[in-house]
Amino acid sequence: MSQRDGHATGGADGPPRPADARPPGYGSDRTRDNPNAAPHLPHGILDPTHRQEPSPAAAGADRVHLILQQALSGRLPPAPLADAATVADAGLDDAQRDAALRAAQSPDLFLLRGPGGTGKTRVAAEVVRQAAARGGRVLFLSPDPVALDELLPGLAGSPGLAVVRRLGPGESADRLPPAVAALTPGGRQSATREALVRRAADDLALAEARVRRAEALRPVWDELTAIRARQAARAAEQAALAARRDRLADDVAREATDRTESAPFHVQRLRGLAAAFAKRTVGLDERAAELRATRTEAEERHQTADAECRRLRPKVEALRAGRWYSPRYWMAKLDKDLAARLAAAEGRVAMARTALDELSIREQKLAADRRLAEEEHAADRARLIEAEVARRRAALDEHTGRRDREAAADRGRDEQLLTALRHAGVDPSGGLVSADAELDAARRHLEVARGSAAEVQSRTDDLVREACARVDVVAGPVAGIAADADLGGESFDLLLVDDAHKLTEAELLAAAPLADRWVLVGESGQPSDGRTRNSSPDLFARLAAALPHEVWVHDGSRLVCRLHPVRGTDRRRLECEPVVDSPDIELRMMTPPGGEPILAEVAFPGQTSPDTAREYVCRELGEVTFQPCARTADWEDSPTGPVLRFGPTDTNPAFAAIGPGIREELAGLETRAIHFGPDWSMDRAKGWAAEHVGRRDPGRIVTLTKPYRACPGLARWLNRAFSSGFAVAPTGDDGPHVEFLAVPDTDPRRHRRDHGRPGRVGGAGYEIDLSDARQRAALPAELADLPAAGFVNVPEAQALVRYLEPLAGPNVAVTSPFPSQAAVLRKLLARSPRLAVVRVVEPGDAARCECDLLAVSLTRSHVARAVPFGEAPAVLAGLLARARKKVLFAGDPGTLARRLQWEGPVDHLDAVEAARERAWVAALADCPRVTGPRPRPSPADRVWS
Repeated sequence: MSQRDGHATGGADGPPRPADARPPGYGSDRTRDNPNAAPHLPHGILDPTHRQEPSPAAAGADRVHLILQQALSGRLPPAPLADAATVADAGLDDAQRDAALRAAQSPDLFLLRGPGGTGKTRVAAEVVRQAAARGGRVLFLSPDPVALDELLPGLAGSPGLAVVRRLGPGESADRLPPAVAALTPGGRQSATREALVRRAADDLALAEARVRRAEALRPVWDELTAIRARQAARAAEQAALAARRDRLADDVAREATDRTESAPFHVQRLRGLAAAFAKRTVGLDERAAELRATRTEAEERHQTADAECRRLRPKVEALRAGRWYSPRYWMAKLDKDLAARLAAAEGRVAMARTALDELSIREQKLAADRRLAEEEHAADRARLIEAEVARRRAALDEHTGRRDREAAADRGRDEQLLTALRHAGVDPSGGLVSADAELDAARRHLEVARGSAAEVQSRTDDLVREACARVDVVAGPVAGIAADADLGGESFDLLLVDDAHKLTEAELLAAAPLADRWVLVGESGQPSDGRTRNSSPDLFARLAAALPHEVWVHDGSRLVCRLHPVRGTDRRRLECEPVVDSPDIELRMMTPPGGEPILAEVAFPGQTSPDTAREYVCRELGEVTFQPCARTADWEDSPTGPVLRFGPTDTNPAFAAIGPGIREELAGLETRAIHFGPDWSMDRAKGWAAEHVGRRDPGRIVTLTKPYRACPGLARWLNRAFSSGFAVAPTGDDGPHVEFLAVPDTDPRRHRRDHGRPGRVGGAGYEIDLSDARQRAALPAELADLPAAGFVNVPEAQALVRYLEPLAGPNVAVTSPFPSQAAVLRKLLARSPRLAVVRVVEPGDAARCECDLLAVSLTRSHVARAVPFGEAPAVLAGLLARARKKVLFAGDPGTLARRLQWEGPVDHLDAVEAARERAWVAALADCPRVTGPRPRPSPADRVWS
């Protein structure tokens, strides 16, 4: 370390400096002794007229002076981290959401800047909602309330937000859009009066209708009771029908066996069927009896023959076998007819057996006939029973269907009655008691409504004043705000100024004492150096230049840690010396006039990684140097300890150890998160973060750079032409987003003198100065109502209208930096029905228009000298910011070329403004040319020419 570090920073062991402490030795003794003194602050911040003796009325103005002095001198204390909250506008991106929450919670001054089309207006509206949600009143002003008037109707539609539009000098509610005029005090009172009367009449009508509905509930309940009784009876009947249907077959079968005389037809048929079956069975029984008798006879014959065969067969066998020793042999020997008798007996046996076999077949056939008779009888009986069951089932089904249809109709009517009861505010489950209660409540409501209507009729003015007393947002132009008697005694929590880049110092000093905190929203710009002729407001630009402080930057080939802001000529006071033990690390010291030297910057070699540099500064200097991409505290309670996150997690983050149990997550030079160890409680981590996060950066400014209106190609051209500051890729979307229509269609840059050098370029001289009576006399009578001053270019307007004829559509608009030329364009467009949908944008009314294609008539066409194109380059930049896809310039190429040749001040433009204008002219010179149609001029065109 250097020997001077001890008294400059307190050494490596010194504790971190409190968040609200000013850098030691920064500023002169006069500045430290008198905080109201801020040397080298231009443009009247310390004008003697503003430094008066303190008084209660001037307390707010003194605070404004003090904070502006601190802001312009870089001495504002760091703003605390903003608390995370739910935003009403879900379409805001992360940067816009962070900007809205920080602005709404800023302790005093906050700036929101960015080029047109980056969403500043949406963020401003969200700031108003956030401040109002916290119970604060907002004063919403603008030097040019056109854009403000576009925002107010939507803001007034936010739930619970009362908005009042104040009128500035020269403003009239009659000339405001109807939705904005309704927000003026007079319009608001009229609308409130109408709303009160209408609401009282509506409430009375509703109360009377409620009583009528409640009185009509008794018939509803009677009908509903009858329906419920029918439904219960029908349910019982349907259950009985279902039971009858299930036992139909048994009932019919039981009826078939009934012996009553008066039997139904199906029973009679069953009885006839049974009689026929009985008769058939008798015949079968008779045949069976005959067969049994025949079998008996055959069996007896078989038994007799078989017995005789058994008696004779042993004798025959003995004779045949020659068993002479057997008595049977001799008995057979002596019986001469033995063989014949045996043969006859066997024949009788065979005949008997054959007869028995035939009887068996006849018996089987008889059994089959009997089975057939039984089956046929059973089938016929079952068919008759089934037919009767089917007939009765059909009758029951038809009856059940009628009951189902009746039940469905009752259910529909039941639901209608229930709906009527609910609509009348009666709980159907409460029965008649709830209907009586609703009638009583309806009659009480009617009495209240009648009383309210009578009160509104008798105290309308008082009620209107009471209703209009609550105001959350007061909006209007900045001009005349200090002289507004209605705001003299009011105080606001927040002053929000839109288009603050148009705000003068005097206007801010007049409006700021009315509020405790101030948010300025405007476009990026460069502050004036105070030595030029330009008198345009630049307070916003000076604040925007003084407030930012990037702690970590790449300065050439080095990585630099800026511990204290050193701007402008103060950088000449920096003294550089290397660190003794690390000569490649450079300490940059600064000694303010009359002050002590301080360590302002530490420069590391270019190859030093950001995490290594951060650890070095923390270890050697005791300085915590966070550089978060956002300042809204998004806390996470992870298992490894609390995490304070400022942005999305990087795919390949780096980590720096900046304290015991504390790690800083880095993505490049940005701090994405702070990780605390598991031994850190959430409260302890929040306390540490509140003390150390953002100590070096005041955190009072946010720059929005993402284009939401202009396409990337057009945004790149706007960056080149006006240094708009859009964050877009350097390549891609390379279509012709900016084109030039030359009028006249020539290129004077090609003209060369005889010696080959380019000659002086002149214009065509098409412009007409309306303030010159001699030039004005050349205009046709149709243009007699043009303004008394300004420039017009009729041929250029005609060429532009002809070019736009085939491109006409609702997303096409034309404009000019000169209001008089816009009037000429409007008259020309009105002559073509096709071009009637093309909008004409006035220079001061650009905030009301957005379009895909914007055609710009540059108007100036001077033959002899360089001329400016409008009041200021910022006017044209504001017009071009309304285009989404493409810009078409129409102009005199000779006049543009002459303007490029001139590098000094031009007319009312000082050197700085002239250089800015020359920059966009140079960017336009490289754009492709287009050629418009050249039809033969019509008589009307000849008149205009």
